[in-house]
Amino acid sequence: MMKKLFQDRLPRRDFLKFGAISAAGLGWSFTPPAEILKTKPASEQYSSRLGRILLEKAFTYREPHFSSSTVEGFQFNDLVEIEESVIGYSESGQKNLWFATVESDYIPASSIQVVENRLNKVKETINPSGELGEITVPYTSAFYNGEDNRKLDQQFYYGSTHWIYSIGEHRINKNLFYLIKEDHWNDPYYVPAEHVHILSEDELKPVSVNKTVKQKKIKIDLKNQYLIAYEDDEPVLLSALSSGYRTEEKDLRTPRGEFLINYKRPSRHMQHTDLFGSNNGELYGVPWVTYFTDSGVAFHGTYWHNDFSAPQSHGCINLPIPTAKWIYLWTDPSLDPRAKKITSQFGTPVEVI
Repeated sequence: MMKKLFQDRLPRRDFLKFGAISAAGLGWSFTPPAEILKTKPASEQYSSRLGRILLEKAFTYREPHFSSSTVEGFQFNDLVEIEESVIGYSESGQKNLWFATVESDYIPASSIQVVENRLNKVKETINPSGELGEITVPYTSAFYNGEDNRKLDQQFYYGSTHWIYSIGEHRINKNLFYLIKEDHWNDPYYVPAEHVHILSEDELKPVSVNKTVKQKKIKIDLKNQYLIAYEDDEPVLLSALSSGYRTEEKDLRTPRGEFLINYKRPSRHMQHTDLFGSNNGELYGVPWVTYFTDSGVAFHGTYWHNDFSAPQSHGCINLPIPTAKWIYLWTDPSLDPRAKKITSQFGTPVEVI
């Protein structure tokens, strides 16, 4: 049986340290400040895992660089069993992250989402006001059960979060399903209950609640694509990120300036104009959303790419899902564990440079 990639709960300081380690292992293309990141090398960070292919086409290579010969081709949502992470080099000499596979070849980390395939004990009683759950398998089928014939069944992905309102049994195969209502149109979907972990109140409790708003802050470095969280001016978390990008046609860059966190949601249905696999721009259950501008720029977890340290977003700060969850729980305003959202004009400061 595969070990869990991320433990359900970690002591706070261990979580902070782990957050810095995971950031280094998920796509740094620069050398972070040595005084902040004093951790194990990336090759020691993962044991055997699964990777879900994120691209329409992806390949494994004989060696961890693109000039090497390809070995095997994969398509979107294929699964690859991976082992340790290794640092490779591009033709320009830039460092990038790869994973060794169990077949002794290599795949770029940007091609996959590191996932688990973990089934869960079904919760027989659901609070009718809603309980938050997260997908713990690489992806699962979400069956639409509404009256609009234009709506389609969807796929929900590992790490996405969703509000669950009831449990039912399939009339034919007798399998148990949770009813999920997405928050954009309140669309009803049924998801296999075993594929969802319902988060306990302990897992949703705020962390570092003894610190005041003035004792916490987050600094985002857009040039180098990383952030640092501070308590009393001491760095406690370092993470790679992906900010907004600019093309000749559109400017979606993350705004620079000083802000305050003003709105939080643990799950959000988002949309964008880029095609995203079979979901055509629909991002269901975007996890751990922490807004810091009035225009809707936010920190949030990301399951549709794993290319942190390069601009990829439509203005938001894309983060590895565990990092986004930590920021959601660490920053002010803090939420009641069962709250669906909170607003405030006095949240944790965020500086974007």
